[in-house]
Amino acid sequence: MKTFFAIVLLATALFFWQRSHQQPAPATPAASAAGSPLAKTTVGARVSPVAQITPRPASAQNWIKRPIDRAHEVADQVRKRSEETQQPP
Repeated sequence: MKTFFAIVLLATALFFWQRSHQQPAPATPAASAAGSPLAKTTVGARVSPVAQITPRPASAQNWIKRPIDRAHEVADQVRKRSEETQQPP
């Protein structure tokens, strides 16, 4: 029993240590400013009328939601594909 608690404690400590030392992906200022419609512009500069839609990175609170969302997407794809294959020509 003591060994189990020691393993759980070690795994928990390792998890929190890894999470505290995790660094976010570096964003290049040129790429983020060019694609952002809210970027500061100089006089005479134009901002393209079409905003680039990019998915937001998952927040720290939603890290567990990504696999669930992906599982739902795959299930929907499988359901759609099976419906398409079962329809008579």
